[in-house]
Amino acid sequence: MFYLVYVSSCRGLMSRSSVQHLLQECVERNGPLGITGILLYQSGNFLQLLEGRQEVVETLFAQIARDPRHHQVTRVLSGNAPARLFPNWSMAYKNLADLSDRHGYRALLDQKLGLRGFAPGQEKVLRFVRLFVQNNP
Repeated sequence: MFYLVYVSSCRGLMSRSSVQHLLQECVERNGPLGITGILLYQSGNFLQLLEGRQEVVETLFAQIARDPRHHQVTRVLSGNAPARLFPNWSMAYKNLADLSDRHGYRALLDQKLGLRGFAPGQEKVLRFVRLFVQNNP
């Protein structure tokens, strides 16, 4: 199963309703495409893992990179995995501001740290995403 993880910043802080609208767009688009994954948001930053057929994921990522709501779209990591991490979610979602910080989630995307903290090619992003699989089934 192909996966791609990217980080980006939005062009301004998004309200909860704006993020929910974006999430609904993801769910409606991803289901028919066979894409699953998770979208994380905090303080104007996104981290998203997309998984599915490689050509479909790559096409979607190119569309996201052109979306005017995002800037500094940075591919962090991509590759193949033996199975989906989020097989039952067309797009799982977490607002890190809503979580207790017992696992250190919030600091990773706070104040643009996501863009510096997840330099392209770093495997730690997969460990970060796996925390959500383990702790938020």
